[in-house]
Amino acid sequence: MIIDCVLAFFGGALYEASCVAWVHYSETGDAFRAALVSMLVAACTVVGVVESIRNIIAAPFFIFGYGIGTYIAVSFKNRKKI
Repeated sequence: MIIDCVLAFFGGALYEASCVAWVHYSETGDAFRAALVSMLVAACTVVGVVESIRNIIAAPFFIFGYGIGTYIAVSFKNRKKI
């Protein structure tokens, strides 16, 4: 059960941080990096990161991972001023 929760957390964080990065690179016109991050988002989808959360106990960890992923990605973006 602990492994399910940890994987849900990191899966949510990775997926959401990738989405934030995709938006950033798309807005700045960096097509190459946007394409790379888009492939990472697609890979998360293919392995079922979003659709694999079926355990109600792991669901809050996934949701919290989304929030952490966004926070880290936006904080990194603001710190680097990219």
